[in-house]
Amino acid sequence: MVLAVSMMMMMISPMRIV
Repeated sequence: MVLAVSMMMMMISPMRIV
């Protein structure tokens, strides 16, 4: 669960920043 959230956050991080 933690790994899935971590991967999702990393992928969404750049999208949200841009």
